[in-house]
Amino acid sequence: MKHILLSTVALLAATSGHAATLYSNPLLTGAIASPGSVSFTALSPVGQNGALSFNLDGFRTLDGLNFYEDDFTLKLNGTSILSLSYDLGGGGGNAIFTNPYAATVAGGTFGFGQGGQLQISLAGLPLTSGSNTFSFSYDSPSGDALGGTGSHAGPQGTGDEAWGVSSVLLTAESAVPEPASWALMLIGFGMAGAALRRRPNVAVQFS
Repeated sequence: MKHILLSTVALLAATSGHAATLYSNPLLTGAIASPGSVSFTALSPVGQNGALSFNLDGFRTLDGLNFYEDDFTLKLNGTSILSLSYDLGGGGGNAIFTNPYAATVAGGTFGFGQGGQLQISLAGLPLTSGSNTFSFSYDSPSGDALGGTGSHAGPQGTGDEAWGVSSVLLTAESAVPEPASWALMLIGFGMAGAALRRRPNVAVQFS
């Protein structure tokens, strides 16, 4: 009996899983102006953590920290979960201002006037049961910017700079067993149940 139970535990431990895809879009938006925003809504059957990856595309002279600063913000259900300013073709410095979920940010400019791209990934995102809205936005302030106070150039128009979001993938972090794994688990439970039924009853005598 002990060996059967151990085998069942081993079967359960060996079950493989895959992350359930909640949303996928290879091109959420093409080149759009700053200021501007775009969003998507994904349904989660239960409250769980999610992982999001996407490309932030810069066109022409999208700026980082300088007089022409352009600032990016990502929100989940209205709460900011990432904000940054990066040189994606227009010059300036790179900085991340809000990052409570330790997003990884890779990539950068292709060269001045040639745009750029960031590959961004976040994990441990608290998804609510039901609808979850992710909002991507850019701002080109004329006054105070995320990178500092004072005068800034403001919007430059799509002829000068633009931005977009591509390769969007949102997955649930909880593992979902494969069909074959469910079959293994059922077999294991069945073996354990059969062994319990066959176990002889032991009479206890009292002296």
